[in-house]
Amino acid sequence: FYAHSLLRFARGCRQPARSLSVASGFRPAAWLRNLAIGGAAVVGGCVLYWKETDIHFDRSITFWTKAFPIMARYRMAEFWSKVSKMPEDEINKMYHQMHEKYADEFLKTILDLKGFYVKIGQNMATRADILPPIWIEKLRTLEDQVPPKPFVEVRGIVERSYGKKLEEVFSEFDEEPLGAASIGQVHRARLRSSGQQVAVKVQYPETEFLFRGDIANIRSFCHIAQPEQELILDEIERQFMGEFDYRIEACNLEQVRRNMLRRFGRRVVVPAPCMQETTKEVLVMEYLDGVKLISAIKGMLEKHAQRLGKSPAELEAEMKEKILREGGLSERRSGPADWQLDLYEFAITTRHALLSALTSLRNVVARIWGGATWPQPEMEIFINYPRVAQTLMEVHAHQILLDGFFNGDPHPGNILVLRDGRLGLIDYGQVKQLGPEERLHIAQCMLALADDDSERVVECVLATGVRSKHNDPYVLGKLATIALDRDSREVTEGMNFQSFAEMLHQHDPIVTNVDCFVMAVRVSILLRAVGYAFGQSISFARLARPVAEEAHLLLAGRRWEPRPVSERKPLPPPAAFRLPAA
Repeated sequence: FYAHSLLRFARGCRQPARSLSVASGFRPAAWLRNLAIGGAAVVGGCVLYWKETDIHFDRSITFWTKAFPIMARYRMAEFWSKVSKMPEDEINKMYHQMHEKYADEFLKTILDLKGFYVKIGQNMATRADILPPIWIEKLRTLEDQVPPKPFVEVRGIVERSYGKKLEEVFSEFDEEPLGAASIGQVHRARLRSSGQQVAVKVQYPETEFLFRGDIANIRSFCHIAQPEQELILDEIERQFMGEFDYRIEACNLEQVRRNMLRRFGRRVVVPAPCMQETTKEVLVMEYLDGVKLISAIKGMLEKHAQRLGKSPAELEAEMKEKILREGGLSERRSGPADWQLDLYEFAITTRHALLSALTSLRNVVARIWGGATWPQPEMEIFINYPRVAQTLMEVHAHQILLDGFFNGDPHPGNILVLRDGRLGLIDYGQVKQLGPEERLHIAQCMLALADDDSERVVECVLATGVRSKHNDPYVLGKLATIALDRDSREVTEGMNFQSFAEMLHQHDPIVTNVDCFVMAVRVSILLRAVGYAFGQSISFARLARPVAEEAHLLLAGRRWEPRPVSERKPLPPPAAFRLPAA
């Protein structure tokens, strides 16, 4: 086909050389047709060649031919629903059909491409306030169910990295991975030298090469679909590029672990790295016995749904429908009070302790008199949501504001619930360091947000060097609130988060960002995803206020002085904004 088309192209190119008179038999229409067909063949042949020989080009073609049509279809549906003034039930039906179709397609594209796209999918899965339940359900599989590589490939990576047989380093090595993610997978093993049980993180060899092209694709896509996200990509790219040397991550683990032990040792655990056995491609660290926070949340949801006589999917759909009906997540928490959760957790712990004591006593008697022993009862994992949220906010605020050394990727898949009730914090490949002045700026912004002092929030934002095109106080105040505090419906004026963010960008786009803010904002947004999983909105600034006050005293040499409540006035929206009626 290509040879025939090229022949027609050549014939079309030669034709004008002849006499162009009608008598000569020259047919302009045929000439143009041959030229078009041949030109298309040349372009198609080049595309096919590059697709077969350039893996970055191949991945770009795959991404754009899958992602762009999905985005365009949603934009068209949004435009058509507004222009045609469709009834709400018809709009919901149309979107439901689109969600059913495109969520699967998008997930399949991510799993085919893997790499940086898995990271994007993981981040999207945390935004239950933006994406519909069908999308969230599909994308959550990326947090702990990414298809792993075969063990024979893993063995090859490990042995090439060590320059010796796997059995010379490990006496045991589970072939079934504990989990797989964007740049590698984790296996449980036992060190031959010490007998210690460890977790072994193995990096895929092609990952670093693919990530750069993937980020370029995402940058181009954001330029078209979400220009408000473009400015943060440079800092995110720098942080991701640091993930590909596990020796650096091992040093990060050790430093964060030391920082956390002093203050949070009874509440959180950061695994200790095994420096001697760690290489660029293989990270060996202490094994933490627990389940991922997202899995524990699913387990609690299933039990709660069972008590109500519903399926987990039905209960989750009801929660999402309530959020949509009310215009977003509310800042008012529903459900049991804190003291009730504390009492229930105490009852579970006490019951387990009594059962364990009785089982141990019974087994002692069985050994003396003969007879079978009983297995020790397993501890029921219960998530005290307010306490988990408070711990996560305090820990990460301490890392950002006091240590200046924090994990930039604390999504729910990187948080474990351990058997003893503590939280395990893993994956420290994306660590960001902040200087004293940067930490002070962030602390001041968070304190002004916690005070709900809009004018002071804008002053703190401008002091950091962040600038928008018009420096509109309303836009800067709202962006700071969304970035470092909360994004409930009270903040977004009852609008969908994405629609509200796009409206802010269209009215007054950010033109100068500050690198130190980017990863701190990412931490705030990812941690708030824990609240979304429970159908609650979290205020990062308010929960982290004690840490921010301590940081301000340390860095500024004086206490933070809130302004009188009478002087705190909300900033009115610009007249051009079309906000929904109250």
